[in-house]
Amino acid sequence: MTIDSRFSKDQFRMAFESNPSSRHVSDQLQAEALQLLQEVVAPKVNEIVTRLNQLGHQLNEYYPPQPGDIGFRDDRERDGRYECDLRLGVDIVVSVGYHDTRDVPDDY
Repeated sequence: MTIDSRFSKDQFRMAFESNPSSRHVSDQLQAEALQLLQEVVAPKVNEIVTRLNQLGHQLNEYYPPQPGDIGFRDDRERDGRYECDLRLGVDIVVSVGYHDTRDVPDDY
């Protein structure tokens, strides 16, 4: 995955001119950027989790990571109750648009 000519200004312009309501190219770029950021952020989060676990925590993936959503918890069931000591979550948000913002409020 890479940011390449699929996302050139000309590609955005042509897509907009053929269908002004289409978000196809914007959505592709948004997904691509999110994946690239995930590839950078996830290893650093894993380093942080490893260090915290060395300091006595027992963080484990809470659910399989998805682009933009990484979650770890130090949790357990005890005496029929759920307990969570530490939670570490990372959310990545990427927003892409092209000609979809027409008016900007004065107080922006």
